[in-house]
Formats: sequence, structure tokens, C-alpha cells
Amino acid sequence: MSRGRLRVRSRGLRILYLHQFFMTREGTGGTRSYEFARHLVGRGHDVTMVTAAPGAPARRRDVEGIRVVEVAGASPDYVTATGAGYGARMAGFARFAAGATVAALRAPAPDVVFATSPPLTIGLPGIAAARRHARDARVLGGRRSRRIELRRGRPGDKLPQRP
Repeated sequence: MSRGRLRVRSRGLRILYLHQFFMTREGTGGTRSYEFARHLVGRGHDVTMVTAAPGAPARRRDVEGIRVVEVAGASPDYVTATGAGYGARMAGFARFAAGATVAALRAPAPDVVFATSPPLTIGLPGIAAARRHARDARVLGGRRSRRIELRRGRPGDKLPQRP
């Protein structure tokens, strides 16, 4: 079945969700991504969460129907990550962005990509995944929605210019 541009299967959408600080109720910290992903799974969608690994090596696991792909090299804990010095914090965010980009590009082609911050560098793997798999993407923030022009193509192809 098709609704607009999204491919809707009888079992729901395939959703790629990117968040460095994914936390369940057992952890300490915000659970917004967990609750949202859990709700999506409950509605019949297939959700893959790419997040930071709590230790090495990275692993794949299932959390209440959410396929969790952990990426090594960055802190999964918001307080620890943001409490580090500036250089260490930026290096951790960059390591996660790089690892999450690789994981996002290796994941099955999603119908929808969610990339949520902090950190803002989460936009990099989000854009890479959307550019590889999607024809349209939007950056949502507050009252505004900004369209990002995307098209399928080969690596290195330039994005279309704005009119």
C-alpha cells in the first residue's frame, strides 16, 4: 500500500532511529527515544535504533521489539559525555557520528529516518542515511520545517541547487 511518498507495508514502516543517548526506564536519563520507538513498534512498525555502546565491543540486541544497534567509541550516557572537557566531548561526538553513519548505511533501507539530538552531530548520519535511501527529508524544529533536497544517486553526486 502507498501513502504519498512513503512505502507502507502491511506490517508497517521500516524506521531507522538515530540517537546517541538511547535510554530505557532502567537507566538514568531521558527516555523520549525509547518511549517513542516502543510506541512505533506497538503500532506495527519495524524500528532499528542506532545508539552508543555502553562498552566494547558494540553489540546488537532487542529491547521490547526495538532492534538496537550499538556503536562503539562514544559515551551512551548524556551526563558523562557532556561533562567531559571540550576536546574529549567533541571527539566523542565525532566518533559516534562516524560509527552511526556506517551503521545507518549498512542497515536495511528505511522508509523513515529519525535523527534526534543531542548532540547536533547526529544530523550527519541522518543526512547520509536519508540521502542513500530517501527522496525527501525534512529538518523539524519548533514551529518551522525546512525541506532538504535529496535524490538517489551515486556517492559524490551533487545535490540539486535551490531555485
